[in-house]
Amino acid sequence: MSKLTVIIFGVQPHSPHFETQLDVMQQHLDEGDHVIYVDCDRAVMMCDASTSNDPLFCRGCVAKRKGGLRLLTPVVQTVLLSSLIPADEEIAPHPPLAFDTSETLGSFRFDDWDCGEAVLSSLYSITKTRYPSFDTYQDFIQRGLHATIRLYRAARAAIRRFHPDRVYFFNGRGVGGRCFVRACQAEKVRFFSHERGSRNDSFLLLENAIIQDPDAWQQDIVRCWNNNPDDAQKCQIADVFFQNRRQGKNLRYIRINFLKDQVKGIVPEGWWQADPRLVLFTSSETEHAALSGFFDKGIYNDLADALNRIVGDLTARGFLGQLVVRMHPNSASEAHSILAQFAHHHAPFLRMVLPWDQVDTYSLLDNASKVIVANSTLGMEAAYIGKPVILLNRAIYDKLGAVYTPHNHEELMEMLQLDLPPLDRTGTYHFGYHGMSFGQPLHHTHMKGTNKCSFKGQKIRSPWHLDQILKLKRHRPWLEHLLEKTLYPFLSGYRQVNLKKEQGK
Repeated sequence: MSKLTVIIFGVQPHSPHFETQLDVMQQHLDEGDHVIYVDCDRAVMMCDASTSNDPLFCRGCVAKRKGGLRLLTPVVQTVLLSSLIPADEEIAPHPPLAFDTSETLGSFRFDDWDCGEAVLSSLYSITKTRYPSFDTYQDFIQRGLHATIRLYRAARAAIRRFHPDRVYFFNGRGVGGRCFVRACQAEKVRFFSHERGSRNDSFLLLENAIIQDPDAWQQDIVRCWNNNPDDAQKCQIADVFFQNRRQGKNLRYIRINFLKDQVKGIVPEGWWQADPRLVLFTSSETEHAALSGFFDKGIYNDLADALNRIVGDLTARGFLGQLVVRMHPNSASEAHSILAQFAHHHAPFLRMVLPWDQVDTYSLLDNASKVIVANSTLGMEAAYIGKPVILLNRAIYDKLGAVYTPHNHEELMEMLQLDLPPLDRTGTYHFGYHGMSFGQPLHHTHMKGTNKCSFKGQKIRSPWHLDQILKLKRHRPWLEHLLEKTLYPFLSGYRQVNLKKEQGK
């Protein structure tokens, strides 16, 4: 069997994603494959891990990755990112552009790929809202465009130089990921994005797709189900998945209990007198926004657009039931910006349940006439207990046959007025089984809690003194100012000298 040439793009230092890349590399090395690691040496002005381009963080990141690479046997070929980008290359839009809306940034293209939407995706993540202040983040946007364009060109240069059989990188949606997707597509190279698996000791690989791709995800759901011939066992495992959700348990490595502040049995005023009782469960929007370059999102631009049109139309039609909008407990940071865009707060049938309210999610779910979801897992939980579910956007379960998927706003409004029967539940079992089983095992990485892990029995971390300074900075604002005046200029000069040395080798 012929050996493979593999490229790993290493711009993600956080555990366990870096250790996952080490694990993938070691597995390929064990097979005798040629592994090339493209190592970030601060050749870009920011990344998703260090959006402020903190020189201390970057030094710690470089040191951590070097320490991890030393544990691989045999030694992998390492290529510095800076060596793939000519120093005099023009990489920025000229003249510089000012982006004042999501639309202008998201539609911006350079070298004919959607780099503007990549930056927009990262911007949503760091601001934790779909409505960031563009005046405040102009510097972030410009540095993000510089960084992602440089990474894109470096990726294409690496692919042309080494002609890999496959490429690996983390996630794939933002500044430090979409550039690799587009480079691989442009060069027609097979690629894999990676993320955590369903268990602490596993990781997910999606071939030729990003982690958020609903079609790729559903293909994995079908593959996972078909790989196990024991239908009874799969259904039992799916049952456990849905039971865990009701108890506030998410995936094994996620410790957040979204139900901990809710009070069992609490419902909004007038809930029991309403007929019909509609519940709309929202999702946190930032991760699944700015993905139009990959798939059509759905009927509405965002949650505020959906609420305005649905509530406005129900008002015009004289709706006599009750609509409860249960905002996701994880969306507290973006709740106020969403509400600021919502024009129909005072509709008599509307009850807004804010992320921090004590209203019981499952009392709403169990007693709703219909359930409406953006892309929340609650859609499949509702279908699992026999509720008619209407899905507003693309989701990782929209083609499993368990939920209604209107094609436009008018079709949705018709569904809200009809007496819809629940759909077949088979797809919910596929979904639940996958939720407990997806991913493949890590061979050399051992998890210790949520993020702490070791590779080949050794913990990989940045130097202790850098960790302590960074920790102190978070609580002592004056230290940041002192470092900017003293240490950072020295580190910048030191880096330039070393980059010249490396490029001269």
